[in-house]
Amino acid sequence: MRIGVLSNPRAGRQPGRVAQLRALCERQPEVVYVETGPQLGVEDAVAALAGYDIGVLAVCGGDGTLQRVLTAMLRSPVFVRLPLIAPLKGGRTNAAALDI
Repeated sequence: MRIGVLSNPRAGRQPGRVAQLRALCERQPEVVYVETGPQLGVEDAVAALAGYDIGVLAVCGGDGTLQRVLTAMLRSPVFVRLPLIAPLKGGRTNAAALDI
């Protein structure tokens, strides 16, 4: 099963953790890592990940990032089959990740 990781480096307070996550993902051949930024918004990142037929989508960001990812996934059906969602604590507010 292929895993997608969508990371929002601007969401958190610890930029060093983003570099650690990126390095970890790049060492795993079954993981597709996408980072949002000025040139790639959340919607574009979700669409990019949809092309890899991922089964699990890990979202590293806060509640706002997670909300934008879910909205993008449900608003425009870019996935043939919706992946499982694994929220990771990576933002300033992580209530959803902590609850799940």
